[in-house]
Amino acid sequence: VLGERLLYIPSIGFCLICGWAADSGVTTSRTRRLQKTIVAGACCFSYAILTFQRSSVWYDDATLFNDAVLACPNSAKIHATLGAIAMQERNLTAAEFHFERAVEIFPEYDDGLYSLGRLYFEGAVPEKQGLAAPLLLRAIEANPLHDKALDYYGQYLARSGQLGQAEIMMERGLAASARMNL
Repeated sequence: VLGERLLYIPSIGFCLICGWAADSGVTTSRTRRLQKTIVAGACCFSYAILTFQRSSVWYDDATLFNDAVLACPNSAKIHATLGAIAMQERNLTAAEFHFERAVEIFPEYDDGLYSLGRLYFEGAVPEKQGLAAPLLLRAIEANPLHDKALDYYGQYLARSGQLGQAEIMMERGLAASARMNL
C-alpha cells in the first residue's frame, strides 16, 4: 500500500479549481465571476479542513498503519508492518495477531511467514516455538533469496545440531544479503 498514489486525484482537483477560479477573471459577468470565486474558495476551505483532520494520522508509523488497517483490513503488508511495530514495542500478543493475520490473508507472503517464524523462534510464544522452522521454510520457499529467513533457519539448524546444513543456509543468507546490497 503506497499512500503517494492517493495524492494525485486531489492534486488534479486542486489544479482544476485554480484554473476554474482563474477563468472567472476572464468572464465578463461580474456575478458569474463572484459565484465561481465563492465556489472555488469553499472547495479550497473544505479541502483545507479535510487535510487538517487527516494530518493527525501521520503522527507516527503506529498511528498511520492503525488507520490504514481500518481502510484496508485485508492487506497482508499492513498487518505485517503492524506486527513489526508491535514487536518493537514489545507487545508480543499484538505482534503475533498481526503476523498470523498477514499469513492468513496471503499464505505465501514471505515477510509475514518470516516474521511469524522469527517471533516463534525467539521464544516469544514458548508453546509455539516448534512452529518456527516450518514457517521459516515456507518463507524460503516463497522467496529463496529472503536473507533473514535463511539466516534464522540456519540458526534453527545450528540449535538442532545440524551444523553442516546450518552453515549452508547461513552462507545462502549472506549471499542473498550481498546480492540485495548491490
